[in-house]
Amino acid sequence: MERKIYITYGTVIEKMTEELLEAVNAAALIGQKNSKIVLKPNLVVPSDPSDGATTHTEIIETIICYLQERGFDDITIAESSWVGARTEDAFNLLGYHRIEKEYGIKLLDIKKDRFETVERYGMKMEVSKTILDADFLIDIPVLKGHCQTKMTH
Repeated sequence: MERKIYITYGTVIEKMTEELLEAVNAAALIGQKNSKIVLKPNLVVPSDPSDGATTHTEIIETIICYLQERGFDDITIAESSWVGARTEDAFNLLGYHRIEKEYGIKLLDIKKDRFETVERYGMKMEVSKTILDADFLIDIPVLKGHCQTKMTH
């Protein structure tokens, strides 16, 4: 699979997100309308996106609209805040329960999910069953630096 990086510039988050989804032809990449799609934002701590630690809600909503307008309806937002933070607090602060109700999607705190042991590259790790069972995963990171590494997403 060829790997590409798409970059867009601007200040209108919804427009930029839509442009990227169109540029990568996301609907064609997903394929089947009944695909299980998981959106994985970055909600490491309950914090406003303007602080640079969490995914902008407008990005999530634009992706959901894009998918639903094209007939995809099995959509789950799945996330887990880091150790010591409550994912539910981030969901509440950022309006994820409103998104869940408004768009009829599923919302999952990965900390409450079932896990499966997966071995890759000689390492074993516990991975969310919801993410493993997804037909298509859309990772929506926030590029940032923090105390545990030089850069993360």
